[in-house]
Amino acid sequence: VVADHPWEDRKFQVGDTVFAGWNVMRIPDLSAMRVEAQLPDVDDGRIAVGMPAKCTLDTYPEVAFPGKVVELTPVAQAPPGQSLRRAFHVRIDLEKTDPRTMRPGMSVKVEVEALKLAGALLVPRAALDPAASPPKALLESGGESEVRLGPCNAETCVVEGGLAEGTRLRARG
Repeated sequence: VVADHPWEDRKFQVGDTVFAGWNVMRIPDLSAMRVEAQLPDVDDGRIAVGMPAKCTLDTYPEVAFPGKVVELTPVAQAPPGQSLRRAFHVRIDLEKTDPRTMRPGMSVKVEVEALKLAGALLVPRAALDPAASPPKALLESGGESEVRLGPCNAETCVVEGGLAEGTRLRARG
């Protein structure tokens, strides 16, 4: 049961006055849950409506619930009463739910499959000098090799050319 008391931003309490027409409570349909998430503005452009998502409850990390991004706001906004960091509102509809383990308001980790590349050569970002022109991979021998980079995420980059599979690399610094 989710109680509403919108004018005071608190739940109803014993002794509160209730008038006709007021929503006193909402009973959620646990068979049709969805995820409401915030996407940091630095990730703009990587996520789009229709992309598949995997949602994992913090309380049950061993179980993943597949879903799809169905809504993404076009403008990033600062969450009310929080930091000035802007974020896009994202809604994910889940393909299946589990009313025994899922409840409204639970914390969820969301992974969106932004790009799927079969047979791609992935290299840790720490082994690259992307600021060099052209970008270079740092070889274990101490040398460098010019590379052609593809898409990157926070940890790795796709190397589309200039480096053979199995080449040993070193980290910067």
